[in-house]
Amino acid sequence: MKDWARPRFASVNRFTRGWAQQGAEMEMRKSCRHVSALALLFGVTLGNSAQAHEKWLIPGPEVKRLAGEELPGPFRSFWPEIAMALGAAAALFGVAVAADRVLRRRKVGEAACRRLLGFRKVAPPIIGFAVGAVLIAAGATRTFLAPDLHLSDVSPAALATGLAAAQIAIGSCFVAGLYTRPAAVALLILWAPGAALFGFRAWIDYVDFAGFATFLALCGRGALSLDALRGCPAPSSAAQRTSVAALRLALGANLAILALNDKLMNPLVSMRLVADYHLNFTRFFGPLAFPDDRFVLAAFAVELAVGLIVALGAMTRLVSVVVFVLLTNTYFIFGFQELLGHLPILASGVALLFMGTGGRWRIAGNAERMGMAEEQPFIATTP
Repeated sequence: MKDWARPRFASVNRFTRGWAQQGAEMEMRKSCRHVSALALLFGVTLGNSAQAHEKWLIPGPEVKRLAGEELPGPFRSFWPEIAMALGAAAALFGVAVAADRVLRRRKVGEAACRRLLGFRKVAPPIIGFAVGAVLIAAGATRTFLAPDLHLSDVSPAALATGLAAAQIAIGSCFVAGLYTRPAAVALLILWAPGAALFGFRAWIDYVDFAGFATFLALCGRGALSLDALRGCPAPSSAAQRTSVAALRLALGANLAILALNDKLMNPLVSMRLVADYHLNFTRFFGPLAFPDDRFVLAAFAVELAVGLIVALGAMTRLVSVVVFVLLTNTYFIFGFQELLGHLPILASGVALLFMGTGGRWRIAGNAERMGMAEEQPFIATTP
């Protein structure tokens, strides 16, 4: 190349590189706007759903009385309002799945996702501490897994005492990280017959405990545990993927079941909670405000959609962050009992933020699953 041509080509190259860099920055800003818009969408829609367990905050006799009363207008027949709510849930789910696929194709936040994966070893200790604390508190207060399942309703009294002691023992194993895997299997065994003790509808509200137990049975408590000092082997990559997928499915199923069991089938209890704690924020919308019964119906649609989104692994990290923030804020509305009861869900949100979907049993299939080291977009990550 002639010497006189070098400066001209150099300037062209600098211009081309500058143009490419500007294009990349514009694309990044555009992606950030998309992520922000999705976060706002989920924040608004999830905020529409009262994230409390209604039966934790309303006395049992009052819950039974409300359950026996006549259903409010929107809940008396399937058509049209329940059908419209199901349609809205399907639409929200479809939007999330479509956004998930777009973000995957554009590989939004791939580097951030890989950095988050580096914290995955923190997830088992966090879940172990959280589930253990809840079990110890339940045993000490003679409840079963949650504040609304009272062991005083279990007979004979010796069985109730045994269940309380078992929860304290299992919780202590989780907190200390000692014999974590056998304790997790024991929790599954303890959880399974709850339907016979408390009734199916009361028991199925806590299907998430099956997910916590499965996660800890497969992953253990990690390096920060007495099990590690005993030389217990670390979980394989396949076990980690399966454990995260099981945790995600259980959490999503729990949200969907609570939507069906508490809001759709027992709306008066939810309406009582909405009225007592002034949760119906649409009253600030003037003529567009929802009455409490339709607010609860809308909350049912949102919670059902979010449960399906979580269970099927769409935008896992974004949803886990938004749910974490909202559940943390319930402390300021409902108090310490609500925060303590939600500790395992908060810990699971952190685990999903670090570990992603698990790469199994998700709506996008297994085409992208290549191991725990593979991470694609920040929002919809595999695993």
